[in-house]
Amino acid sequence: MPLRFGFLLSALAAMCLIGASVMAADKRGAASQLAMNTAVGQSAKRYRAPAFYGTGAPKQAYKGLLLVGSMKVDRGKPSNAEFYARIKAAIDVIEKRAPKIFALMQKVNAGGRRLIHYTGKAGPATFVAWRNDYVANIPASSIDDDPVFENTVYSLGATLVHEMVGHGRQEDDGRVWPMYDWCGKNSDNVQGVLWKANRLGLSSGFVEYEANLFALWFLEAVKGTYPNLNEAAVKRYVKTTRLLKKRFPGWYDDDKSTRALLAEFGGRFRNVCPGLKFTPHLAMR
Repeated sequence: MPLRFGFLLSALAAMCLIGASVMAADKRGAASQLAMNTAVGQSAKRYRAPAFYGTGAPKQAYKGLLLVGSMKVDRGKPSNAEFYARIKAAIDVIEKRAPKIFALMQKVNAGGRRLIHYTGKAGPATFVAWRNDYVANIPASSIDDDPVFENTVYSLGATLVHEMVGHGRQEDDGRVWPMYDWCGKNSDNVQGVLWKANRLGLSSGFVEYEANLFALWFLEAVKGTYPNLNEAAVKRYVKTTRLLKKRFPGWYDDDKSTRALLAEFGGRFRNVCPGLKFTPHLAMR
């Protein structure tokens, strides 16, 4: 997928009115379907250049990744030095405890750069692909010491895996935005999915389901087993599984390992997006 235009993944819900609009189910007819099909074809135009480009933001190379500090850290938020220390610790944990996932991270965007950018402000983590770069934007909310966020090296590792491995592999195949649009389908018509609109009436759950599975795979590697459980990793694991059970009751199964669920995802993807490129997961090999 050409990486010429930009758009932050998390900002799409507020700026791109694609898919089903806010209306009753009986009004989602041919016009809505046509709009969704058109949006799939326009997916290459929906990224925006990262804000730190051309600013001289501080950078550090680390284990095949380029760490980019913030040009302006909001008052009371962790400093660039704290960001570098914590993101390096998370990368080290991924490398040591989940080497197969670390190998996947090293392979995404093989012909370009993998950047981890600290936004210096509160907000969600996001993924952006621009030109030759894949960028995981990490907010202050992901490294803040405030207990309300329950941040640990494991939650940060899961966030990084979600963004760089989950969405990065999707971008490698050119399927991020088609998946966001459910490949022109209404998600309430996809078997096993509980449709839940966001505040604009759109549903982006398909693209997030797979990325969350990668995060769970990492968390499975670090959460330990009873009675020697890693409480911090378990908390993040439980929080993520609850989300997937709520949104994908017919897809997510507690009795299956995350690698098994990733292996199943190829078939689910082809049912929703027949004909689109899908590179099998390492878990399927």
